Amino acid sequence: MTTGNVTSHYLRYSAYRYFRLQVRLTLAFFGVVAVLLDVAALAGYRGSPPLAFAAFFTLVVLWLTYWFGFRIAYWLEARDGRLVCARGFARARSRFRRSLLLAPPRGCQGWG
Repeated sequence: MTTGNVTSHYLRYSAYRYFRLQVRLTLAFFGVVAVLLDVAALAGYRGSPPLAFAAFFTLVVLWLTYWFGFRIAYWLEARDGRLVCARGFARARSRFRRSLLLAPPRGCQGWG
């Protein structure tokens, strides 16, 4: 895109349209299952899972919620020296140096 004497470049990446909705619904479903497993294990219902398994399952769901909610970006855009990314529960903007974006990583000159 060119405007007068200023040239603007941008790159965009996006996962499929309903990725954010799918991640939120999946994490909500597994969160409900984790709570039900914890309640069943603590109450000692017949056929309930051991408490160690319920606690491990809850920790896994919390870890996945952290990664898919706050770390893994489903939408990236680099425009005019800014990198914008959207994650499941957060959005961030930051400035970057052009050389960092366009230069290949050290040791990767033979790739591609």
